[in-house]
Amino acid sequence: GLRKRLGEPWIVATVAGAFVYSRHAVLYPSTENAYTGSNIVRVASDVSGPVIHVYVHTDESVKTGDPLFDIDPILYDAALRNARAQFDAAADAAGTAGENLKKAADTLEQKRAALEDALKTYRDAKDAQAPEAPPSDQLNTAESAWQEALKAYKEAEDAFNKEQDKSLTVTTPTVQLRAASAQLSKATHDRVKTHATSPSDGIVSNVTLRPGNTVQAGQPLFAIIEANRWWVDANFKETD
Repeated sequence: GLRKRLGEPWIVATVAGAFVYSRHAVLYPSTENAYTGSNIVRVASDVSGPVIHVYVHTDESVKTGDPLFDIDPILYDAALRNARAQFDAAADAAGTAGENLKKAADTLEQKRAALEDALKTYRDAKDAQAPEAPPSDQLNTAESAWQEALKAYKEAEDAFNKEQDKSLTVTTPTVQLRAASAQLSKATHDRVKTHATSPSDGIVSNVTLRPGNTVQAGQPLFAIIEANRWWVDANFKETD
């Protein structure tokens, strides 16, 4: 009888524990079949050509606008010089009608040149940075200057494009000026796009790109895992 009385609490406790566990499993189902997910952006160059410099490596954190790699600009420099010569000739032929476009084009070229200077400073600071080391003060300063120069260039580009959309008295010189402006806009844009930049904040993945590789415009080269949104895909049993 004593053995029976001593066994009853253990039976009750076991049943109660099983009930609590079953209720917990119903209310709080769990699984080990789960994966962390994030948006992935495929990086591609907007222009074609041989790569001459790579700024990033696998698992490196980047911010929107940070330089990723450079394409050889020789052919794009030639196209830009040609477009600028055609534009200058058309602006002179248009006389006073082309003054505002000429000013906007001059500002655009100034901001583009400043962008090149900022990138050189950033490149030198990046090359001096020890691998895997936290960003130096020099690199942080250069990165901020690059971002400011990039913003100023984009504002000048928008201003030049808006100036092209303004109405002009239709004459042969103004028609030619509009055509030359469009060519200059494209040539300047292509030259700046020889510097590929990060489209978003995130972590660079699978960088195999090296100087000397020739890439085609639109060709996916590596990925950036966006850092601003993460989620978990969890696969539960149907009974859960």
